[in-house]
Amino acid sequence: MRHIFVINPKPFIRRSFLDKVIFRIETQFKVLNEEYEVYVSRYPRDAVGFIRKRLIRQNTEEKFRVYAVGGSGTLYDCLNGTAGSAVELTQMPYGSTNDFLRSFDFNTILKFLDIEQLCYGSLVNVDMFSCNANYAINYCAVGMEALTVLNAARLYGALGRHFSKFTRLCNYCYSLCRAAAMLRHELNDRRYNLTIDEVDYSGVYSSIIVANGSFYGCAKNAPEGTQPWDGYLNIIIKNKNGSREVRGKKININSQKPLIAALDGEVFNECALEIKIIPSSVRFVVPKPPEHGLL
Repeated sequence: MRHIFVINPKPFIRRSFLDKVIFRIETQFKVLNEEYEVYVSRYPRDAVGFIRKRLIRQNTEEKFRVYAVGGSGTLYDCLNGTAGSAVELTQMPYGSTNDFLRSFDFNTILKFLDIEQLCYGSLVNVDMFSCNANYAINYCAVGMEALTVLNAARLYGALGRHFSKFTRLCNYCYSLCRAAAMLRHELNDRRYNLTIDEVDYSGVYSSIIVANGSFYGCAKNAPEGTQPWDGYLNIIIKNKNGSREVRGKKININSQKPLIAALDGEVFNECALEIKIIPSSVRFVVPKPPEHGLL
């Protein structure tokens, strides 16, 4: 198996911190005697093209595992690079948000920083979903919640990668970002054309959240029972009177004006969204102690 580490350099305050991570990888693989390579991305979406080109050159019998070394955005890039292939995927959480990893039953996501445990890791088949031409593994938010995500991403980026470890402070700052988003009154009561599995839910809403993972937006909980391997998407529809939860597999959203949408923390403007679940489509690696042997 070939192990490919895709590193986003942005979370590392100093080049020396990035060099330490690369050194840890090199040291670990000298012991494991496995083939590996390290790629430091140069700009957003760069990793998507790199992975796709790398897979084209691969030997048909060669197995690959891609490690997203960064935050939710890095995992998003690596997912879109590997989508549709049999490549294994995992994440080393060095970013400001690492929400998808909290879907797994660990007391802390820090186990995903252990290179040895990831190398000896277990495979879990998880769902992803398509959203127009892109793929996501955790969530999609539309409306005020998407603007909140954009505000929070800017704030967390300014405060540094260690900020997300402080859950209470993180939640407080996320609430401030939501308050700032609420000042955009046109997003608080906007009419959306919304269908879920061909059933019409159109109406006036502030936010529509489609969740595959159990957490989003700096430790916010998705609907109870949401798991990224159950074959369903969980939709939260919010307006000034409260919220409603619906489960489904296909969601269509449009409005008279362009939509602001956050896809695993990456914010886009779209005219319309078509979202579809793709069950058990990602071979995701979770940490396991080394005595179990390499996969």
